[in-house]
Amino acid sequence: MGHGYSFKCPNCKSKINLHEGVGILYHYTFERLFFGEKPELKEEVPKEIWEACISLMENGWKPKDYEYQICFCPKCKTLEQYTSFTLEKDGETYTPKFICKSCGTELQKCNPLEMDIPFSITCAECNTTFTARPNPCVVKWD
Repeated sequence: MGHGYSFKCPNCKSKINLHEGVGILYHYTFERLFFGEKPELKEEVPKEIWEACISLMENGWKPKDYEYQICFCPKCKTLEQYTSFTLEKDGETYTPKFICKSCGTELQKCNPLEMDIPFSITCAECNTTFTARPNPCVVKWD
């Protein structure tokens, strides 16, 4: 079961949900992420990460796992959601590092409820960046 955090944009009042983990449809979603005519991962990760993923899979690397992950930029104090994944070949693993869209700093996995500082979120609807703290009610999903 996954969980997430819900925020409300102060400008346009849009609801912003950030999810972590995986849901009950993990195996079905796993196939849709990596394979088929339109792999969903291609739209969910930066172009250079998708291209690295394709190159590795063409060289025998196999998808092992994925999860939705909330990341924090230690420089900008922003939260972003990514689809983190792992590829595996001959006992070796590859998990990409995600980079802040604003400043280029490597993002760190985090739990927003454990953070004692406010962080920034950018609304996808109106592009407003605002400071927030998570609602203590965690969203559960599966």
